[in-house]
Amino acid sequence: MRRLSLRDPLVLGIPRGGVVTGAELAKTIGADFDVVLAHKLRCPWNPEFAIGAVGEDGQPMVDRAVVRRLNVSDEDLQRECQQQVEEINRRKRLFRGVRPPAEIAGRSVIVTDDGVATGSTMLAALQVVRQRGPAELIVAVPVAPQDCLPAIRGKCDRLVCLQAATEFYAVGEFYRWFEPTTDEEVVEILREFAPAA
Repeated sequence: MRRLSLRDPLVLGIPRGGVVTGAELAKTIGADFDVVLAHKLRCPWNPEFAIGAVGEDGQPMVDRAVVRRLNVSDEDLQRECQQQVEEINRRKRLFRGVRPPAEIAGRSVIVTDDGVATGSTMLAALQVVRQRGPAELIVAVPVAPQDCLPAIRGKCDRLVCLQAATEFYAVGEFYRWFEPTTDEEVVEILREFAPAA
């Protein structure tokens, strides 16, 4: 990332795990740091299984083939969308109380997470960021399954993935230590990067 020619770089981490990854990346390349809010839409009977995602713009991105295959009802899908939008709004209130949103227009923006599982959350985040007019939109992740990278590559200007895995079960399997990041940790990291008053 240091070798790239970046214009007023801004790293955006997807909470919560992407905040730790993003903050380290921002420090390493001397960039500004903030968050972009997006959340996976969960299968009603298997919350670990993504059926799509929704970003802070409230626009869900649903994997219709998966929804059909799993026979997820429209009511269940609407309920899940509403729950995740409420969670995004809760996080927005919490995080924006510490750090106002960074300006995105005209900048080289790098969106990151601690890894990509299905790509849904990353795609929802990219949709949000693209609407705000970055000069360049880059995705940088430590690990992702090979088969989801083409969809992500199609929505950004550049993709940096340290490990494109052919066999993939979960992001955590690629870490020696993988503990969930808390809201409190996110707040502390955002406080560190908040503009001086």
